[in-house]
Amino acid sequence: MRYPQRRTPFFPALLLMALLFFNALFLASCSSRTPDTQEPATQQPAQGSVSSAGNAQETDPELPSGESGESLESGDSQPVSQPAPDGPIQLVFTDSQGYKLPYCLYLPADMEEGVSYPLVLFLHGAGERGSGNLAQTNDTGIIPSLTEAAFYAEHPCIILAPQCPEGEQWVDTPWAEGSYSVADTPVSAALSAVTELLAKTCEEYPADPARLYAAGVSMGGYGAWDMLLRNPDVFAAAVILCGAGDPSAAESVKHIPVWLFHGSLDEEVPPSGSREMAAALIAAGASDVRYREYPEYGHWIWLGAYEEPGLLPWLFSQSKEKAQAREE
Repeated sequence: MRYPQRRTPFFPALLLMALLFFNALFLASCSSRTPDTQEPATQQPAQGSVSSAGNAQETDPELPSGESGESLESGDSQPVSQPAPDGPIQLVFTDSQGYKLPYCLYLPADMEEGVSYPLVLFLHGAGERGSGNLAQTNDTGIIPSLTEAAFYAEHPCIILAPQCPEGEQWVDTPWAEGSYSVADTPVSAALSAVTELLAKTCEEYPADPARLYAAGVSMGGYGAWDMLLRNPDVFAAAVILCGAGDPSAAESVKHIPVWLFHGSLDEEVPPSGSREMAAALIAAGASDVRYREYPEYGHWIWLGAYEEPGLLPWLFSQSKEKAQAREE
């Protein structure tokens, strides 16, 4: 059987042809627009830029610069304070020996006249070394927890986060060996610069000298212990993850409250480093030593450790006056 051929009515076909014609004209006009008539794209701050009062400045990613193009040294310029959760001010510090150290600085948004603020010095791990001056603020460290909006609103503070150059260490000792001797290990160039940077930051900004806190993870855990052991009268408390120190020098820092963390299965920094420091501090008569060891974890413990209930409120409750009262 043959089916009759279906014919398209004349008027609808003519209408369809007209629509196709006008559509073609419209598309042709759109494609002929010049770039000058298009909306400009929003410019994003360049990596490594120094942000002051919300203005982005193009810079070399390795050396943040000021308006003159010179490297912005600590003391050369006073950056406008920024809300810490919005990101850090990126700077470069040059110490008395000419050593250049990139660092990130967080400041309370509205620093009140006559008010001093706690300062947290954070030392990162080996994976965050370099010169880009931003990796040290990632979630392997304590900074995301400190700058969480709700917490920071309740605990505004100054945060100092230097970046160790590639190929160097905060402490020149083999990590796999755990505990080391401070007396037999000269202070590294990087940590010497950190010590000067901390002192200069406390001079330039309203940091409370009674509430200076040290925090470090892995390679930075060694660095935090080294800072405490070489400067026993500077810090009010410390949070140290998967690090190691000098148990023989525990007597000199027994007055400093510490909260330590380590993974039992850690094959990069042996847990003996934290165990030996905790045991030495307790034997020396320390009154506030907290040690949490995760039996099923290796080196990567930071995400869980920084979420430890009560950790940050404990840290910010510490002061030198409180420690002295506890010793009396």
